[in-house]
Amino acid sequence: MNRVTRGTVVLAAALAALSCKGDPTDSLRNGVDKLVANPSAIFLRPDSTKGIIVEALDEQGNRLATNFNIAANPTGVTLVEDTAYNIVYDVDGNAKRPSPWTRARYEVTATAQFGNTSFTINAGGKSLVIPIRILPDTATSVTLSNAAPNLGDTVTATVGAGFKFTPASAVTVAGATVVTLGINADSTQISFLSGPSANGAISVSNLMISYGDVGGYSATSGNVTFTTPTIASVAATFSSATPAAGAALTITLPAGYKFVSGGDVTFGGFEGFGTAVAPDSNSITSTPPPGFTGAPDLANIALDFLLGAAISVPTASNVTVGAGLAGTDDPATAPALPIPGPGTSVVVYDNGDPFNGAVAGADRVYAITLGAPTTLQFNLTWSNDADVDILAVNGAVTGFICGFGGATGANPENLSCALPAGTSYILADLYAGTAPGVIRWTITQP
Repeated sequence: MNRVTRGTVVLAAALAALSCKGDPTDSLRNGVDKLVANPSAIFLRPDSTKGIIVEALDEQGNRLATNFNIAANPTGVTLVEDTAYNIVYDVDGNAKRPSPWTRARYEVTATAQFGNTSFTINAGGKSLVIPIRILPDTATSVTLSNAAPNLGDTVTATVGAGFKFTPASAVTVAGATVVTLGINADSTQISFLSGPSANGAISVSNLMISYGDVGGYSATSGNVTFTTPTIASVAATFSSATPAAGAALTITLPAGYKFVSGGDVTFGGFEGFGTAVAPDSNSITSTPPPGFTGAPDLANIALDFLLGAAISVPTASNVTVGAGLAGTDDPATAPALPIPGPGTSVVVYDNGDPFNGAVAGADRVYAITLGAPTTLQFNLTWSNDADVDILAVNGAVTGFICGFGGATGANPENLSCALPAGTSYILADLYAGTAPGVIRWTITQP
């Protein structure tokens, strides 16, 4: 009996000792090992609020009760403990906050428009730093190194605090093509070249905040208007300022300009004949319409540093082209076409506009006078995509010779015709389309 009593007392004493310590596993925990937060970082928009829960864990990942406190209030946000969190009820039914407790909740409200900050929570001898990112709601601004540069000047845009440019950032402005050159080492500046006629605020796309991997932002120069000079004309030079009718004219661009894809020249709205851009893209050659006086219009030229920004402008000076043939509106005044000798050809350039004769509709009328019946071959080509036919009419202008062999819809048209002695008429007849600027006759005697 004494041995049983003595064992019972020892067991009771041991249980009492354990009950005084509370949790029987406390001796295995070794206190607070770490603090964890959910979420581990906070991303906020200006004036928005998010909650965060901080817990104290032992080495086994079990929660431990302790006291939580804020080490210091961060800048750019307000930080308030949620006193309604973790409320419990005592034996009398009264709600109260426990102390200590295994976790605490805080509400974080952004007071700045952007920023990168943090706050520290202390508990159980441990500290936890919680990063905070304030993400801007709106676009930022850029400042320009030069808001009115000369053409060819490099301009630098510097972004406002808290942002950076990315390789995808692109600069745009109203009225002009802009080429982005690149960004600097810390991504706060982007350089670019602008084409002519820019007039508006600079906009830059695809920015990121500089303190977090968040993109999709844009920036503008705000009320600062960016302008570049307008190119009203180019000081091109001519191979001749007074070319003869049918003579080719070469137009050379000034230094700093190039013809780009689709480079062309027109004369009072009419295409020249045989237009071709030189291999070096510095000049263009074309046969202008006879009788043209004025400034040729150059299409698809560009500054050599900005070949993607094509413009169309006139030359700064005029040319005067020798006159074409007169009297083509009536057989009574029709100019005579030259007659080649056997085995030779002659070439005649003339205006393609107007087709104001009325022998066969809308035509230009030319006379052929022969001393004996002669077979001649006529080749007619022109400077646009109109449908022009060749017709041969007898001297009395009462019937066609050789039928409609020169009316195929092709360019060039060809007609071989045995013409009688005396005067006959050859017509360039506008069957369909818009009158060309230049027509060219090639007449051959086989």
